Amino acid sequence: MNDPRAQRPRIKPAQALSATARAGAALQDAQLIQRSQGGDMSAFEGLVAKYSNLVGSIAYNIIGDVHVAGDITQDTFLKVYRHLPELEEAKRFKGWLCSIVRTTCVSRRSARRGSSPRARSSGACSGRRRPSWRSCARRS
Repeated sequence: MNDPRAQRPRIKPAQALSATARAGAALQDAQLIQRSQGGDMSAFEGLVAKYSNLVGSIAYNIIGDVHVAGDITQDTFLKVYRHLPELEEAKRFKGWLCSIVRTTCVSRRSARRGSSPRARSSGACSGRRRPSWRSCARRS
């Protein structure tokens, strides 16, 4: 039971980085964004590698399905790639990215609700909008 991880106090990532390190990370982001805006694919791949876990986590927390969250992550980075030249301030990248994830999730969720077979045949068993499976089984 002598687990070395249990003996060390856990440090949150925000506490682990000094102000200088955070400033360096922001500078690195600014450089990656500037190079990506200039068409450097390796810089954009660096942004994807750095932020893909964040994007996937946000998508999963909103949608609740890991496979759909993966699709949303891809869609998000495709939108980022297409609209990156429109980003004026590199320091706003993370917030801009998070807003793209959220709107992509909301769009995906509303599109699925409108096109799902359950939603199309919602009034088949009763006059209610969404009958339960039990009420359908009783009427059959």
